Amino acid sequence: KDWSAKDLDMLLTLRLLQSWVMDLIALGSGAEAAVINQDAMVLLQTTAQGIHLRGLHAMLGRLNEAVALASTSVNRQLLLESLLSDWAEGLKSLEAAPLAARGG
Repeated sequence: KDWSAKDLDMLLTLRLLQSWVMDLIALGSGAEAAVINQDAMVLLQTTAQGIHLRGLHAMLGRLNEAVALASTSVNRQLLLESLLSDWAEGLKSLEAAPLAARGG
């Protein structure tokens, strides 16, 4: 596939979000040494407080789906809005339907 600049920007954004969520999972699991973004450790530790691992794993699943969908004709803006909406709502109900079924 030929990747346009918009495709690459979206993929980079999703990969960045994946790395942050993986870091939050690592912190929540007591694996501080596994944190990828060591330069953001204080922010990550603050963010990780009070977030349940189940929600983080669900969000990581969503992000993995989004990465797969990013190379299709999906509406990228709606996809990103859906992900950020889930995050803003406190990672509630992320185990529900997959992104594609939610119109993402």
